[in-house]
This record gives sequence, structure tokens and C-alpha cells, in this order.
Amino acid sequence: MNLSSYFRGFTIIELLMVIMVTSIIASLAVPAYRTYMANNEATDLVTKLTAALRLAKSEAVNRSASISLCAISSAGGTNCNNVATNWLYGWQVVIPSSGTVLYTFQPQSATAVNVSPGTNISFSASGFPTPTTVTFTIKPTGCSRGFILNYSTVTSGELLQTTTVTCP
Repeated sequence: MNLSSYFRGFTIIELLMVIMVTSIIASLAVPAYRTYMANNEATDLVTKLTAALRLAKSEAVNRSASISLCAISSAGGTNCNNVATNWLYGWQVVIPSSGTVLYTFQPQSATAVNVSPGTNISFSASGFPTPTTVTFTIKPTGCSRGFILNYSTVTSGELLQTTTVTCP
């Protein structure tokens, strides 16, 4: 019998080296992954806000009725806050006359979504919003890039511009 066949496997030094290298790689990857996820969240919020704006306008024209896009007033809430500048709890597309909610978006965690001017956006039956110009600033916690979404109406229709900005 050969004595070396009994001693197969890894030494404790080899195992410690593998654990050390793995922990170094993980410590470098986790912060980058968090930033990546925050940047994806910013992109997702721009997409969802754009969809909500277009839905509100479309529903106003289709129903020949006023439709509002407004901030949700509190975490887990279902009521609109018509003077909110911070839309961190999400937003709703609502028929103001009946209170019917057509669409609700609530992020999984409170997210920095600021709107200027601080008000809800009402679309008339003809599809024109009040106020005519709205600016959303989207900068989730931990992001390296955020967005400024400008929505305005012009005589020929709507203008939707997205600008990339650096997060603080």
C-alpha cells in the first residue's frame, strides 16, 4: 500500500487561501452590485413614470374626462397627496370625479423622486396637462447616475425629455 493514497484532499492552508481570495473578490463586488441595482432602479422609475404619464393622458382622451397623476401620501397608503414634491411612496392615476384608481405604483423601498412644481398632474379631456411643464428628479439612494425627466406640452403635442445626471 502506498502511503500517499491515504492523504488525499486539501490542507488547511489551501482552504484558508481559497476563503481569503473569495472574500476579497466578494468585498470588491458587493459595493459595485449595490450601485448597479440603484442605477437600474432609477431607469425603472423613469420607465414607470413615463408609462403613468402616457396612461393618464390616454385615459383622459379615451374617457373624455379629467384624469390625475398624483403622489401617494404615505407608505402603504392609497390616498393622493395633491401638494407633494416628494413622490417617494409612489404614484397613482386616478379619475378625480369618482375616485377610481386606474394604476398604482409603489416602490419596494422609499425612493427619491422629486417633482417640480409640487402638485398633481391633471389631464383634461383633450389630453392637455395642468401644469403644462413638470420636472421629475429621480436619484435613488446609492446610485451613481440619476435622471431628470421633463414633461411639457407644446402646440404640436407633448415633449418628454430625459437627462442623465450624477447622483450625490
